[in-house]
Amino acid sequence: MIRCPFRSTARRLPLGRDDARPFAPWLMALMVYVASLAGIGLLMVDDLLRDADDQLASRLTVQVPADSSAARIQTILAVLRQTAGIRSVHLLTPSETGRLLEPWLGAPVPVDELPVPRLIDVAIDRGQALDMATLKQQLVAVVPELRLDDHRPYLGGLHGSARPLQGLLGAAIGTALLLVGLLAVFMTRAALTARRSDVELLHLLGAADRDIARPHAMRSLLHALLGGMIGTAAVLATLAALDGGAPPRLAAPVAAIGWGDWRLWAILTAVAVAAGIIAAASAWTTVLRRLRRMP
Repeated sequence: MIRCPFRSTARRLPLGRDDARPFAPWLMALMVYVASLAGIGLLMVDDLLRDADDQLASRLTVQVPADSSAARIQTILAVLRQTAGIRSVHLLTPSETGRLLEPWLGAPVPVDELPVPRLIDVAIDRGQALDMATLKQQLVAVVPELRLDDHRPYLGGLHGSARPLQGLLGAAIGTALLLVGLLAVFMTRAALTARRSDVELLHLLGAADRDIARPHAMRSLLHALLGGMIGTAAVLATLAALDGGAPPRLAAPVAAIGWGDWRLWAILTAVAVAAGIIAAASAWTTVLRRLRRMP
């Protein structure tokens, strides 16, 4: 096998300088920052929907008028406990009801002085069918003014409202990573233009295309990885600022994600690595396409 005498020369090919080169890691850091925050946002939305499914799809709320007698309330509790498909029934105490109203009425809430209905929290078995129409008919027969709230119909609207946000966040991730690739293409083309005569000479003398492409791909990879580290540090600084710098829980709007949540670190790592792979692949492809057009 005949080895090209210019193989090692191609590997040490000077890539040249251009005005945009010092800014490449910072621009890639910005893209990694945007993609990482969008990924964390998707995770938050998913947690919100899952929590809503767990809490709303498995619970009912019964509101009994405040002037209902204790005997009627006990009868309602008995009907609920005897209904198939209901796991547990809990009559909220006045203090518990007051805590629910504190965000709107402030603390303390004078529940005894207000016509606040008695609330019954009902946990249902999602694996067993529950005849809501029959249950409501039985409860209304005891207290006609009673209100039975089934939260499950609202879940479809909640999921539907979340889809545009999920699509927007997914588009932000895709666009940011696409821009990483475009930036690598731009930088590689600039380097090829700056050293065009050297590249053409090596190509005519028989240097392997992959040997010419390798240093460009490596430089783009290093730029992307450096940008990934900067962008990841910026994301962590942003989360720490939102949290007040006090782990392990992050404050709103990222309260669902803790510092110890492996998904947070998986997203940050995946975005940084993806940026490096995309940048290197884009540079590699750009060089090979340019070389194919050379005589």
